[in-house]
Amino acid sequence: MSSKAQRLHEQATVVIAHDHIMFGLAARRVRGERAVFADHYAPLMRKGGVNVVGLVAGGDDPRLGGDPVDPWWGTLATLDMVWQEAEESSDSLTVCLNSRDIDVAVAEEKVAAILTVEGGQLVVAGPCADFLVNLRTLYRLGVRSIQFRGQGGNRLFDAPAGEGTSQAGDESPGPVSYTHLTLPTNRVAGGGGGGGG
Repeated sequence: MSSKAQRLHEQATVVIAHDHIMFGLAARRVRGERAVFADHYAPLMRKGGVNVVGLVAGGDDPRLGGDPVDPWWGTLATLDMVWQEAEESSDSLTVCLNSRDIDVAVAEEKVAAILTVEGGQLVVAGPCADFLVNLRTLYRLGVRSIQFRGQGGNRLFDAPAGEGTSQAGDESPGPVSYTHLTLPTNRVAGGGGGGGG
């Protein structure tokens, strides 16, 4: 790498927008390890100069969560694990709920984590018939990004037939599957008695 590129990399805020380290992190925790992020992932991210990571903490596919059958309960288990890791690895990881948290984490030379889930099925087919309740619940648990489409179509988002997926959601999702919704901190929490932000 040229010295100019090296300087640019060192001065930039480096972001991994979508990362599945939770698979490996969960496996290590099942074996009894704790502070896995601090001991294993933080050194790798520091070496690569990574400042911010979008942690996939669940989604439509049960493999993304801690429950082999129900994506919602699996996502809750994974979110709980992330928050435990944030406590145990507090010297190197901060779960960020807003841009101010990101700025502070980066200034403290910690990895700023933004929690994301894959697929809108968690929102539209969650435990409550009112999808806004499901959305606000995920928000209150720290989720700040939702990939509209994960492993299949859903009522929240599906592209017209011929644009990478069918209306039934059974074809290859193509590029449309990576469309994300970033949850604005001053809008989602305000509805339904959630308080403003």
